[in-house]
Amino acid sequence: MDFIKDNLGWIILLIIVLWVCWNVIKELLHSSMQTLEKDNTQKNNHNEKIIMNEETGIKHIEHDTVIKEEPIIVEPTKTKENPLEIKRKLFVKNKEYLEVHSPEDNRYIIVLFETGLLYEELYKDYFRAAAHVYLATLFDNQNKEYEENYLRLCKLVRKNNGADWEYYITLIHDINDIDK
Repeated sequence: MDFIKDNLGWIILLIIVLWVCWNVIKELLHSSMQTLEKDNTQKNNHNEKIIMNEETGIKHIEHDTVIKEEPIIVEPTKTKENPLEIKRKLFVKNKEYLEVHSPEDNRYIIVLFETGLLYEELYKDYFRAAAHVYLATLFDNQNKEYEENYLRLCKLVRKNNGADWEYYITLIHDINDIDK
């Protein structure tokens, strides 16, 4: 008991120092958490703008460090591609699609029909156009649009290639048969 009476002042001083240290550490943790939250908020609000250089046609990203809560509105850029070039790209995509997929695929018949019309429009290849549309009519014989376009294309094949070529169309039963 004498020890406690003799050292009571030191014990009280130690308790006060520990209490102050505890409060300082708690305040430091609190302020560091606020700093982290502020940094995360700034990162999340960081805006980027996509800029198109009209002379070169190259896009680049410009970073905007101003913190805003407003949404970014991206305006569509005008394409300088002509419609014929767009159709050629669609034709290439359709040909690739037909090579990879099978008639069981939901879009296959539509792509087949569309490719036939693109053969006619882009290349004036009435035989291949009629052949693709003919295959579409085989897979979907209820579609009147396919049938009407097939009959129209058969007339063009007969006129430009001869009656024999019109008969050859009916021998086609698969996409691979067209080039044979």
